[in-house]
Amino acid sequence: MNQAQWLKEIRAALRNGESKEDIYLKFKEKFGNENRLARILADFPTEETRLKYKGLNLLLFWLLIVSALLKIVTSLELLDSLGLWGFLLLLIIPLINLSFAAAVWNMQGWAYRSLGWLVLYGIFKLCASGVFVDHGLFGVIYLSFFLAIAALSFYIGLKAFPYYGWLWHQVGPDGKVIFK
Repeated sequence: MNQAQWLKEIRAALRNGESKEDIYLKFKEKFGNENRLARILADFPTEETRLKYKGLNLLLFWLLIVSALLKIVTSLELLDSLGLWGFLLLLIIPLINLSFAAAVWNMQGWAYRSLGWLVLYGIFKLCASGVFVDHGLFGVIYLSFFLAIAALSFYIGLKAFPYYGWLWHQVGPDGKVIFK
């Protein structure tokens, strides 16, 4: 059985309301790599969690889409000065936004903390360059927009995936995987 089939079975079991502990015990012998299985389970929310944070998740998704579109529009202004290759290079940033939007749409645990840290890095970098101060009210709106993305991504990541560590699943002092 390949990884795509494993993921389908795990998603189906979660959507049917099975607990992560039960899924882990059911699949750990078949899967072969218990550590990888624990990481996969940590990456997916339960159906209850998915429904609970659906509204905030959709808000974060649309903020990311709007952010990507704004970056594309801003890049269009630079088309004359950078040329076609420079413009295509600038499109990498909106593509990163869209990849995070896809991960948020699918509610994948890895995306939330990574997204939050990347947005905070971008905010600090823009603050250091004075962009927010130079643009007055627009700069404040811009800053608020990105702070909302960072806050939502950290909030959803910590609340919907509390068992997900900074890099992957958490392990208790007894060496067992923590799913709650």
